Amino acid sequence: MTLLSTLIRSKSMIPYCSGVISGIIVVTIFNIIIWKEPKQCDLNILRNRHLTSLSQENSDYPLVTNSKNYARINLLCIISTHPANFRLKVMNIVNTWAKRCDNVVFTTPSYSDKPEDKGFWDNVIKDPKIKVLEVNGTSSRKDLWVRLKDGFIKTWKIYQNFDFVMKCDDDTHVVVDNLKYRLQSMDSSAKSLLGHVLHSQDTVFMSGGSGMVISNAGFKEIVENGFLSKEKPCDFPVVNKQQINVQADDDLQIGGCAKLLNFTFYSSEEDGKITFFPFKLESHLIPELVESWWRDTRVECNDMAVQDCPGQYPVSFHYVEPVQQYWLEYLLHTARVHKVQESKDLEVQNSLFDDGEKEVSL
Repeated sequence: MTLLSTLIRSKSMIPYCSGVISGIIVVTIFNIIIWKEPKQCDLNILRNRHLTSLSQENSDYPLVTNSKNYARINLLCIISTHPANFRLKVMNIVNTWAKRCDNVVFTTPSYSDKPEDKGFWDNVIKDPKIKVLEVNGTSSRKDLWVRLKDGFIKTWKIYQNFDFVMKCDDDTHVVVDNLKYRLQSMDSSAKSLLGHVLHSQDTVFMSGGSGMVISNAGFKEIVENGFLSKEKPCDFPVVNKQQINVQADDDLQIGGCAKLLNFTFYSSEEDGKITFFPFKLESHLIPELVESWWRDTRVECNDMAVQDCPGQYPVSFHYVEPVQQYWLEYLLHTARVHKVQESKDLEVQNSLFDDGEKEVSL
């Protein structure tokens, strides 16, 4: 009997293997609960319920939803990239989670005139759902906000008939099914922002890496009022008439803009646990790898040990390596786990293998 066979047939390993795999594989729908005010965060903006969440009483969601509302949600995915990542990251996203978006826009600074780059985009944009928009600014981090503003303006000129926008980076993996399920309870005609809540420089905002979800009404308000109106209230870097030091952070700037425009903010929390993961997944699972900045300043899930914070139905992961896009695609949408129920019958069945591998006559 081989070592592998022994491990597989060992009843002591069954719950272990099931537990490990179950911790990775995610089903595709989930609950939403009311936002809990952080106990350690002395923010008037939170006390005034500037941040809320949605509630649903029914916690027994089926594995597959046939909801008409779910099917009708039109999700536009805007993904920031740059020339160095065309082959390294973009194609992996196109081949995995992006195909579940209703439309996809890649925003990039001016890309290379090299023939191979031109050929790459010619192949990618054969899909009518995918557009590539060149935006102002360079690939430098200091131009993040410049690129976002120009990307939003150019996207709005092309797409207006959507319900929600998911804005994320090219190292993000989005579980579109989980996101759409959650969006069923949100009103696309109301100005709203959904994501992993952070707080810096007296500004509440959503982590850009794990993705910001903006309603149609909110996206229109940001572009037409925040960026293009005569007053241009969101022509930052200035929030609440105070200079923001980290000027390049587009997610922080959008948070300040959304507050000025009277948005409703929704946290990613489900049962007090996070569903948008702003850092590498392992840093949310292993205490020794937790990002100290997030641990000390977190707004979400601040009344639990960090390793207990990951929710059961994740929406997005950040800092995903190119090959990991395929891992997640397989684990989330193909792999399944046999559920092992403890019973006397199971104990009898397992006892057959206690003294080695035995044949059983059927």
